[in-house]
Amino acid sequence: MALLALVAAVPLLARVGWRHAIAANSEAAAASAADVNAPGYRAVVSPTPTLLVVHRSPEGRLAGVSMLARTGDDSGAVLLIPTSLVVDGGSGRARTLASVFAAGGVDEVGAAVARALHLGFDRVVALDAADWASAAGATVVVVDNPDELSGPDGEVRFETGRLTLRAEDIEPYLRLRKASEEDRGRLFRNDLLWTAWMKALAKAPADPTADPFTTMLHNLAKGTVEVVELPVMPADVTMSAKVETGVAATAGSGQGVGGVGERETYYVVDADLMTALVSMIVPFPSAARPGDRVRVRLLDGVGDQAAALSVSAKLVPAGAEITVFGNANRFDYANTTVEFFDEAQRNHATTMAAALGVTSAVFNPTGDATVDVSVIVGRDLAGPGVDPKVVAPATTTGR
Repeated sequence: MALLALVAAVPLLARVGWRHAIAANSEAAAASAADVNAPGYRAVVSPTPTLLVVHRSPEGRLAGVSMLARTGDDSGAVLLIPTSLVVDGGSGRARTLASVFAAGGVDEVGAAVARALHLGFDRVVALDAADWASAAGATVVVVDNPDELSGPDGEVRFETGRLTLRAEDIEPYLRLRKASEEDRGRLFRNDLLWTAWMKALAKAPADPTADPFTTMLHNLAKGTVEVVELPVMPADVTMSAKVETGVAATAGSGQGVGGVGERETYYVVDADLMTALVSMIVPFPSAARPGDRVRVRLLDGVGDQAAALSVSAKLVPAGAEITVFGNANRFDYANTTVEFFDEAQRNHATTMAAALGVTSAVFNPTGDATVDVSVIVGRDLAGPGVDPKVVAPATTTGR
């Protein structure tokens, strides 16, 4: 249901994504404001701010993974990722995130998630119980808990029903699982807590000296926050038999070394749904590694910057990283043009053209090859329904 709601909100998310990119570089934008509507104007786009959270249990195991994205000044998202997700653990090995953490720690988890999502992160942070408590501070979170949860010693830690969680309760509530419970059961409760926590933080004063995680929490809480699970599906039996878990389950605990239950279900990413979802909550992504995404310069060729905005929502799911936004050298383009400047980028340009419904991409050997592909939006794609006033170039440089 949350995914369907996000799909319906694509135009809004794209707008606020641009608005945040503008705000991130407001001084530079203001300095060149007189040229914003002039032919030939160019501006560097600021990627959507992201932060990956790696949750460490008191025993030093992987207890959870989540991504925070600040889509705009008044919107954001929390993406919940199962620890039993099967990823490329390096050297082509299929491993769970729990196993990646056990073998290589926080940095390796960050790299594995980046590869899985085709997305770079501004920061990757590791949080233990003290960090979660510090971020919660004096905030009180009220949740309707659906499941009784016990600690490793078997003692009931959280009963069913309405609970009032204080700072020291946040970490264990996020971490604990029922005996033999699949990790998605934990993620369901995580969804409840994150949603309630964001509402509680909206009323709490922000600390300008806080760490990056706490700062991101308060920034998200200022607006509307969507909490969603990564779209996954169970791995097939053949794949499950080959997965390197690097763990051994503890009978009756529901949680073995690395956070894998004794009857753990392994998951793989649902690629199509994942691409759509990530593109919505991170409308302007950065590449995890050079070459992971196609660097695209997006230009307005009709004198309506809203047209370029609507086009970005088609390019990003196709693998684009919008690095430059601006105006074409004129505003009378009847048809959208997709250009590439290096034969090595022909396939990428063809992919971008197909995403837009453009017949073909054009090779321009004399063009500016600081990007992989250039898209000039023409009248054929300049549709109505987007407020051009919310669109302006995000600039670190402009001309």
